[in-house]
Parts: sequence; structure tokens; C-alpha cells
Amino acid sequence: MRQDVCARLPAFDCVVHVSPLLRELIITLAQAREENMSAKRMRLLGALVMEEVLTQPTLPFHLPWPMSETDGPMARLCQALLDDPGDMATAGEWADRLAMGQKTFHRRFLQSTGMTFGKWRQQLRLMSSLPLLMQGMPITQVALASGYDSHSAYTTAFGKQFGKPPSAFFPAREPC
Repeated sequence: MRQDVCARLPAFDCVVHVSPLLRELIITLAQAREENMSAKRMRLLGALVMEEVLTQPTLPFHLPWPMSETDGPMARLCQALLDDPGDMATAGEWADRLAMGQKTFHRRFLQSTGMTFGKWRQQLRLMSSLPLLMQGMPITQVALASGYDSHSAYTTAFGKQFGKPPSAFFPAREPC
């Protein structure tokens, strides 16, 4: 692994936008055979891919997970919410379940994930709603399954997070 290349990459996991140019560069390199492409051309294309990756905006598809051994209770909480994104328990109820005060709960959750509990849960709910939208489930059903009280609350949160409403996120499918 080249340390000079790795040092330029983001220090955290993230998803980046793939522009049309970046897409074509990736395809070209993925399909390249060393015998069909000079080493110089491969090196230049690789360098251009790196430059393009570094100029692309990161997308809001990252959900940090508690990683240290002392974060066991927070990891179990996150797994429970992943298993049921529509769980309506409040932060206070989770604090009670984990036998800790609310301030301690909020402080430990933030230390474990780098996000507040509310922001983390909203990110989880929105990300877990994407497969439901891809399956063609009606937006109201997606909203309710994801823990939102209404279509409009879900659509507002979705738009703030992803920059467009859920109806525009996946193109309409043609009937078979």
C-alpha cells in the first residue's frame, strides 16, 4: 500500500459522489489489462482517479458505529435500532434501559459514535429507508416503517439529508 496515496485520502469512512468522468476512469482502469495499456498510461489514469476522488463531495451515507470494548452498551443499542429503525423509545427510555442517567447516556453516545443520539438515529432511519424506496414501497409506508409520524415529516428530513425528496431519489420504474 502506498503511504503517500493513503495519506491524501479522508481519515474516515465516507461515500463520495461519482462524477461521469470519475465513473469512466474507474471503468477504464477496471477493464484494463497490463498488456493492452502501457504502464505510463495506467499510472496517469490512476493519478487522475485520485485527483477526481479528492475533489468529489462526500455524501451523507456514513453511520458511525461504537468500536471500543467499553462501548458495549452503546453498540447493543445501535444494533437494536438497526434491527428496528422504527423503534420509538426516547433517549431517556434508552438511558433507563442501560441503567444510566440521561446526561451520562448522551455523553457516552457522543463519545462512542461522534454524533448525538438524535442525529445518529435520524441518519439510521433515513439510510434504512433507502432499500424500502428501492423496492417501490409507497412513501407513506416507508415513513411509518422508518419511525416517522407522517409522510411530510419523513419527506422534510429526507430532503434536508439527501438534497431532494424521496420521490425524486429513485427514478420511476417502467412497468415490465
